[in-house]
Amino acid sequence: MSTYVVIGAGISGLSAAYWLKTSGASTIVLESTDRIGGTMASEQHAGFLFEHGPNSFLNNQTTTWAMVEGCGAHHDVVSASTAAKKRLIHHRAQLTQVPTSPPAFLKSPLLSRNGLLEMLAEPFRVQERPDGEETLAAFLDRRIGSEARQTLVDALVGGIYAGDTTSLSAEATFPSLVEAEHQYGSIVVGMVAKMLQMQRAKHLSRDMCSFRDGMQQFPRYLADFLGKDSIYTHTKSVTLHKSSQNRYVVSAIIDGVHREIDCKGVVIATPAHRAAALLAPLGPTSATDALMAIPYAPVQLVGLGYANRYFAENPPSGFGFLVSRQSSLPILGCLYSSSVFPNRAPENHTMLTVFLGGARDPNTTALSDDELVDRATAAVCETLHINGPGAARFIKRWERGIPQFTLGHRARVNAIRQTQQIHPRLQIVGNYLDGVSMHDCIAGAKAAADRLTAEAP
Repeated sequence: MSTYVVIGAGISGLSAAYWLKTSGASTIVLESTDRIGGTMASEQHAGFLFEHGPNSFLNNQTTTWAMVEGCGAHHDVVSASTAAKKRLIHHRAQLTQVPTSPPAFLKSPLLSRNGLLEMLAEPFRVQERPDGEETLAAFLDRRIGSEARQTLVDALVGGIYAGDTTSLSAEATFPSLVEAEHQYGSIVVGMVAKMLQMQRAKHLSRDMCSFRDGMQQFPRYLADFLGKDSIYTHTKSVTLHKSSQNRYVVSAIIDGVHREIDCKGVVIATPAHRAAALLAPLGPTSATDALMAIPYAPVQLVGLGYANRYFAENPPSGFGFLVSRQSSLPILGCLYSSSVFPNRAPENHTMLTVFLGGARDPNTTALSDDELVDRATAAVCETLHINGPGAARFIKRWERGIPQFTLGHRARVNAIRQTQQIHPRLQIVGNYLDGVSMHDCIAGAKAAADRLTAEAP
């Protein structure tokens, strides 16, 4: 049986190990921290559940669902409430529901008359595409106008990437929109065509899902499937070198003992800067430089629990709200956690998760825990009309929160993937390559595992 080593036990690393095991390979997973799952961590206290990272996934990809079923996690999958379909934007000092149909868009106060007309004219706008790569802001300003971009898309990008449209690459962050313009001359026409294709094809539902006891249940199921004897936490001083043309040696301190593991192949599933350090002795330099050049946005999460009686109006119902550029709130958005999924708050209580920082407000890293909580509390109390003390509070800081696909990202990814040509038995996976969603990580890990197992013995 072939042995592979996976370095990193976040969702990308565990997924790679899962797909390697299903192919019949023996796999060892090395993790430097004291727990598996990476950013997938769920903290519980006094009946409240607080997610440190992702709070859900879309059940619309066969690869992801196959892994959820394969490890047995489907028994604990929960679907989002119907109320979660309601999404809001905090815009010009008030919450406004995001329209979900053309008639609703026409009636929505989110855009001025001129802004709405500029966006509606997009399918009829014939433009010569500029040479070279565009920022997402420049691309969307060309297509739908700056008002629609600043009001709608900037808020969305803040929620997905904690990013800034003026620095992110359109091609890297929303490749389907760029492709729609290339193929149809319009992003609206392209999106409609894609929706029609999906309706004709057999697809899984697009239900938003999580797990009964939080997202951390998923990596725990994966660990049980892999076998806990194959996963080592607290590993230190991990290094990597080639022992022969077709094999590698991974050196590490495991359980306080220095070990050298001779293996057929390696998957590096660490954050970009750590991947660069592991790859440095092997090269190429262009790949390590590209890994080091990937920026991350810092993100802080604050969880706040309240008794329902302290809401002047009804407790919030819906998915939550994002914050537009025209808002004065000093946060990225707020998730109504207990409105979206069950088991997130005790009876007659509400759990809120507030997101701060990101590329547009990196200085929040300098705030103390109390200052972060005060900022988050003031924002939600003002917006949701809360008049009472909190019943619980949680804080999680991510110095390197979400990778930013800035201009030049595609070129950096191409440079990183040169390693697959030079070192075909060495694969690099992570959310800094093709996408930040759980599915992006799982799909990338499966592709890496398939490449490894396809290599000749």
